[in-house]
Amino acid sequence: MKLKKQRLLLIITGAIWVSMLTVACSTPRSTFNWTFWKNLKVSQRSATEHRTIAASYRQGALDYRHMAREHERMKAEYAEYASDVAAAMQAHCDNLIKKFNELAAEMEVMAKEHEEFARLADRPLYKPIGEF
Repeated sequence: MKLKKQRLLLIITGAIWVSMLTVACSTPRSTFNWTFWKNLKVSQRSATEHRTIAASYRQGALDYRHMAREHERMKAEYAEYASDVAAAMQAHCDNLIKKFNELAAEMEVMAKEHEEFARLADRPLYKPIGEF
């Protein structure tokens, strides 16, 4: 009698496992995937690391703005001379001023992005987690 109960229990357990596997395999892949869970984290970096990166980008933007001002000063000096070389140097300075200001703007954008990452990393849901 005890052996029959064990066999019955084994058959029921097997049937439950088979039904669970059937349900798990029949659900669409889009409802659950590992990429979703991996993307819950912002990155492996902590909020402090993101703030440090943001500060570095802000400093880079300041450096580029400083170089743009230096070239504006040099352009003004070249404007005092009336020669082809001075005109070429003014065009050179204009080109660099434009590029340095564009680079500074890009650095500011990246700083803002990392500040946002730091804000998100402070939230409990976005605490860094290990890889799966």
